[in-house]
Amino acid sequence: MVYVDGESLAFKIDSQKYRLSTLDWRKGLDIVDFVPTTLPNAVANKINDFMKSLGLFAGSLDLIVKDCGEIYFLECNQEGAWGWLDDLDDGRVTRAFARAFIKRSLALTNLGETPAPRHETAYEAMETSNPPA
Repeated sequence: MVYVDGESLAFKIDSQKYRLSTLDWRKGLDIVDFVPTTLPNAVANKINDFMKSLGLFAGSLDLIVKDCGEIYFLECNQEGAWGWLDDLDDGRVTRAFARAFIKRSLALTNLGETPAPRHETAYEAMETSNPPA
């Protein structure tokens, strides 16, 4: 699953479906299915608390769901790859990052700081930030 600033974006990987991937799903990367799913609210809340306690804005977390429904946490990769999952879910992860960055940018401008001037183009921004001597 991918965590982004309070959002838990889960994907189901049925690694036990094939013998090749039973111990490590990456061994069956070309044959296992990756399906977007949702986590129970209680689990998503625990993950949110965990990530906040570590001061992490984002991360890729590995979980195991047993046949009986029990969920086990394995690890959190702060720099975990997620781009290939984003392709499977019509950009859901990218949109979560965009929402989080916008929210954090707006929070900074609401702290009483003077917002940076807006520019129509990157060229105008460069000219303003590097005035001639």
